[in-house]
Amino acid sequence: WEQEKFDEAIATWKQGHGVVLKLRLGDAYLSRDKLPEAAEIVDQLEQLSPQALRVAGEQEQEHVSLAIGLLKARWYLAQQKPARAIEILRSARYRKLPQAWQYLGQAYLLLDQWDQAAAAFGHLAGLQPDSAGPRLASARAHHAGGRVEMAIRQYTQALQLTDSAQAWLELAQARFEQQQATPNEQRDWRQVRDALQQAQREREAAPLEEPWRATLLEAQV
Repeated sequence: WEQEKFDEAIATWKQGHGVVLKLRLGDAYLSRDKLPEAAEIVDQLEQLSPQALRVAGEQEQEHVSLAIGLLKARWYLAQQKPARAIEILRSARYRKLPQAWQYLGQAYLLLDQWDQAAAAFGHLAGLQPDSAGPRLASARAHHAGGRVEMAIRQYTQALQLTDSAQAWLELAQARFEQQQATPNEQRDWRQVRDALQQAQREREAAPLEEPWRATLLEAQV
């Protein structure tokens, strides 16, 4: 049924020639991992003249131009070409756009540039102060890069906005690593256990991605 609805929407959008319709079509293709079709849309958008953009539809020229850039960056990410996406997204034109920071963070993750990824998600958190997602993404980037203290700080802030079992487990893991780096006589596992208990409480609402990690961590503390 979903595929049928998707095909109907694509057929409808293909009948239109406006820039906004092409942007929607490109988004739809990327959402379905249809990269060749998305590439065709990106090529068509790149070939539009400034005159075409001015008369292209519902948004003013600058907004349409930004939307085209975001679509192209997303296409590069789908192609595993993060450096090309970064070339687009580092422009000052995109600084106020949350989606640009999201894509920029994802691009840096693909390059294993953890600090830059964490910084990008941190900017996104500033634009979306009521959302836990950017803070979790920043925490995970810090954690992957070995910056455990920063990861704990971001996990803690995120958990003020969500009770995700997965986030509690990741915080527990970070606190465990923090204690491992502490001299034996100074170690205190209480915060690790507290986070694990919270993760177990929230599992009914949202299961853990890898429950065995919680079991392993519990056995170690």
